[in-house]
Amino acid sequence: MLKWGSYDVSWHTTPGLTVTNQFQTDTNGYLRRVVATQHRNYQAIGNYVCKYGVVTGYTCGYISSKNVQGDVNIPAYFTFIRVNNTAGYSDLSSPGDSGGPWFNGTVAYGIHHGHALDDPNDAIYMAINYVEGLGVSVVTASVFADVPWDYWAWENIERLYNSKVTGGCYTNPLQYCPSYNVTRAEMAVFLLKGVHGSSYTPPPVGGSTGFNDVPTSYWAAAWIKQLAAEGITGGCSTNPPNYCPNSYATHAEMAVFLLKSKYGAAYWPPGVGSSTGYNDVPTSHWAAAWIKQTRIEGIFNNQELINDGCPSGSFCPDTLPVTRALMAGLLVRAFELP
Repeated sequence: MLKWGSYDVSWHTTPGLTVTNQFQTDTNGYLRRVVATQHRNYQAIGNYVCKYGVVTGYTCGYISSKNVQGDVNIPAYFTFIRVNNTAGYSDLSSPGDSGGPWFNGTVAYGIHHGHALDDPNDAIYMAINYVEGLGVSVVTASVFADVPWDYWAWENIERLYNSKVTGGCYTNPLQYCPSYNVTRAEMAVFLLKGVHGSSYTPPPVGGSTGFNDVPTSYWAAAWIKQLAAEGITGGCSTNPPNYCPNSYATHAEMAVFLLKSKYGAAYWPPGVGSSTGYNDVPTSHWAAAWIKQTRIEGIFNNQELINDGCPSGSFCPDTLPVTRALMAGLLVRAFELP
């Protein structure tokens, strides 16, 4: 195949093959989705990029040149991009890696060609727009129709979906509803799947949930009962015993729920000290120590709080409910979802 002086491109078709927007990124077969492509003109010197090769596996580096020769017989300088190995990976290219994907997150950057002529540890790849120029379409799509790839919580939402913790809020088209607030009932499902894995199903609810406001016929009855059984929550009131399933979970409540889910019912955070780190959370706040601990562990991300409507330097413990967009990042970090 010949295009703009390059002989290192070919494609094959397989009868019955369904093309998807997924590509392999590690030796365990973990797949990412391609949600966008980056034209050569917008790939900049210094950009951090990664690749997967059959021989060298997952490696990353920094773009050092956008005008390099691909091979002694391929002088198409404008086609190939060079990546150096200063990111800590000793070898970015070995025979057998050719054809592997180059990417940043889930944005396609190019197709692996080989090593640099003057340094076998540096790599070169063909910019993705030249592959598209051959008439081969690169399939791109976000999982959810309402979460485009440039949305601030996109990566965490995609990871939550890939971990099978959520299937979204609507199916036709598939949507996540990132701006919707998380109810305490939904929170029970999210937390138990985060703790026990995506395939987890709670025990049957039996004759009672233990809460006056959660009948056994309620859609999340078994999840709510199990959350209480594991000591993660005692409900919203004790006399009478209520759970408030349709109330929205606040930032403060979520700090407690996440830490108890992560470490167990007996967990208690260290003393709060002289400051929580947030200007709207005094040390006297009922959840001060819990809130501070989630900040220390990086579970709550300051930029995500801002993106979700909380002023800079604030936590909004009781004034803002947790949205589904924010919840995605909390679960990904608390339970280290892939």
